[in-house]
Amino acid sequence: MRRGRVNEDRGLKHRAKMATRPVPVAPPLADMLVRHIAEYPPADNGRLFVTRRGPWGRYVPTLGQPIPNNTYTTAWRKAREKVLTPAQQRSLLAKRPYDLRHACLSTWLNAGVPPTQVADWAGNSVKVLLEVYAKCLDGETATALNRIALALGLDPAPEGEADDQGDTEEAEPPGAA
Repeated sequence: MRRGRVNEDRGLKHRAKMATRPVPVAPPLADMLVRHIAEYPPADNGRLFVTRRGPWGRYVPTLGQPIPNNTYTTAWRKAREKVLTPAQQRSLLAKRPYDLRHACLSTWLNAGVPPTQVADWAGNSVKVLLEVYAKCLDGETATALNRIALALGLDPAPEGEADDQGDTEEAEPPGAA
């Protein structure tokens, strides 16, 4: 089995070499990306997020080398410390930047986007999507349990009564005996 490399230079899995895949993005995030591209044009190789420092730290607008892994790791650790609770920091929640892919696909599924559409956007089969990516987001257990209660004709838990933080404990669906 061949393992991928960091910054592997290849096309999309199971697609033609130069194939692309449209991926939806919320308008505020699209606006941020447009501003980023205006300030930091893509490198000659098409990469959007690259280092632009050359020898001796000089700015080289077309250098376009991949950002070193330790740079991502340091920035990610600092971001987690800033926005997550201490309990969340100790958990596996968003432990790596790649975990955002899981969170994104889970968010789309939890928002009611059909799995076939999410799989297409993600470039996965529905089988892989449901086996690998269909996880509840942190804080979504109470929402899911309330949806089940409503579907069963039961009263959902009053707002704030259900613990919606740190979904690490097993929760039993309403109506389960």
